Amino acid sequence: MRVLLDVLSPKMAMLAFYIRKALLDEGFDVEVIARDQTQTRAILDMLRVPYKLIGRYGTTLKEKLQAELQREQLLLDYMDHCGIPDVLWSKGSVSGFRVAFGLKIPIVCTNDTLHNEPVVRLTVPLVDFLVIPEAYKAEDWSQYGISKARIIRYKGLEEVTWMKNLRPNKKRILKEVLGEVVDRLIVVREIEYKSSYYSSNITSIVRLLAKSLENFTILYIPRYKEDYERVKGLNNVRVPKKIPYAPELLAVADLVISSGGTMCTEAALAGTPVINYFFWTPIAEYLKKRGLPIWYAPYPENLISKAKEILKKPETYRVNTELLLEQMESPVPKTVECIKRCLSKY
Repeated sequence: MRVLLDVLSPKMAMLAFYIRKALLDEGFDVEVIARDQTQTRAILDMLRVPYKLIGRYGTTLKEKLQAELQREQLLLDYMDHCGIPDVLWSKGSVSGFRVAFGLKIPIVCTNDTLHNEPVVRLTVPLVDFLVIPEAYKAEDWSQYGISKARIIRYKGLEEVTWMKNLRPNKKRILKEVLGEVVDRLIVVREIEYKSSYYSSNITSIVRLLAKSLENFTILYIPRYKEDYERVKGLNNVRVPKKIPYAPELLAVADLVISSGGTMCTEAALAGTPVINYFFWTPIAEYLKKRGLPIWYAPYPENLISKAKEILKKPETYRVNTELLLEQMESPVPKTVECIKRCLSKY
């Protein structure tokens, strides 16, 4: 049986690595395809996952539509050449799900980004099985056109998959990423401003942070080439020469400031203090209720104030998460189970 994993983002690349391994261990034929996006490719290469590039990433609304339409044809051509898979998995591939639905290929989706409503509306109704974290209720998703009977919940988060058993060495990581060991490290990741859910009135915060926290080292994780321009002339801001393995880096940071997505969750699960300045989702609430060090500060004055407070003694805010992670589930086992159910059904 042949399973096709459609990867469109760095986080999907992480999930695909573990799903692929689980399926290969059970004797499945697994292929990975990916959209041509720098950081997605970097993660797949880092994890040594073989893949084929199909399609590109659009930035403006018109470019996104054009890219998805073009990718549908490229996927059809790929399947004509390589054969139609028995199941398609992705985290929310508009073009992949559209082609799979048209060819009656069963679809399994592992998703936790309900805030990306444009993608959710275009993908969820086509899914055979949707695997979601318990931070969400089934009705949060069923309102978009999927039966609750096809929604599978698990007791954990996607990031638990790779955050369990993480044992990073701080000195090694800092030397690899910065070239030196610093006293206080702040990792900053801004919002995905080319996403379909981005609002144009959201401004960059890195220059404000650099000025307000000038006595600390800030490691800025860029998303696109143009992001390097944002930090020119900021003496206390560093940019890694290559994309680091984020889970380890976040685990050894003293503070993480991010827009509320994957890195916020990874940092909190590592027990690292994290300030979320944009999204406060059910996942963030889920983390907070479990005693993890995550705060919401949507206004600049609150953000700076909280950051300065934490940086006085960051070790007092850090939480040991080992026991909690042992108790939490990864979505991989239930995702594999859903793939098997699709195969037996069809």
